[in-house]
Amino acid sequence: MTTDRHTTTLMFGVGATKAGTSWLHNQLQAHPECHLKTIKELHYFSLTTPQQLNRALTTAQTDAEAAKIKARSAEPEKRAYTARRAADLVAWCGVLQAGLGAHDRYLDYLQQGQGDRHLIGDVTPGYSLLPSETLTLMSRLTPEVRFVYLMRDPVDRLWSHVRMVCARTDRANFADGALHMMAAILDGQRTNEIDGILKRGDYSAILDRLTDAVPQPQRLTMFYEDMFVPGGLTPLCHFLGIKPVEPVAGAKVHAGVPLTLPANLKTRAQVFLQHQYQAVDGRMGPIPAIWAANRV
Repeated sequence: MTTDRHTTTLMFGVGATKAGTSWLHNQLQAHPECHLKTIKELHYFSLTTPQQLNRALTTAQTDAEAAKIKARSAEPEKRAYTARRAADLVAWCGVLQAGLGAHDRYLDYLQQGQGDRHLIGDVTPGYSLLPSETLTLMSRLTPEVRFVYLMRDPVDRLWSHVRMVCARTDRANFADGALHMMAAILDGQRTNEIDGILKRGDYSAILDRLTDAVPQPQRLTMFYEDMFVPGGLTPLCHFLGIKPVEPVAGAKVHAGVPLTLPANLKTRAQVFLQHQYQAVDGRMGPIPAIWAANRV
């Protein structure tokens, strides 16, 4: 049995980067009423040119071949998941081969294997950077579309993002690189990489775009810090129309390489990001304790 699009909720997890989107993807995958693919961050709506599409297809084909090899040699307890991931990647290649704007193929892909589960979704934090016109198109893709945007304390989010970038680019010199990049950001230096980091945490601009593009009943903004406590997922579950569940215990997903932010840089970051604290406080009402502590 496959649930049709008129009774299915399509959820877009649109960010923010380093604010728990991978953890949330895993939580929803484990929910009995949800059907999410093993591939997080499809980036479907971020592909706007044939060149971008071809690069995405090449990457997906490479990943699919690697996944098929991994599935054949997987341990018994992991065999079902690895086989499912390989199948998801092969099917995703088919969506990309259909070309730009193949929205029906995209929706068919998300629903493939859904059965009678109520919710499908695409969790891609990069969607928060899309123009309002694209977000509006997404909001009208099916009769029931929901947008979820997670926000993490601005200082913690920025430092986590910097650590992630530096761990990927130069693990051997990770600490020096992360401290240097954080200082460069606070000094006002700008590169394409730094601009990308800052745009992903520009809550003020992102909330403006979401408010402009997506009707209020279709969007939910949540604090990262509120999700992990008992009952933390209840508001989200109600919003998505699924049975409330408690967070599944376990380690955080993609936790960054630990490194303490020195007090002098933390103080500078608190000042640097004050406009983000003010923008969120003005929209959301009470903010979590760590936000309040970092708002100077």
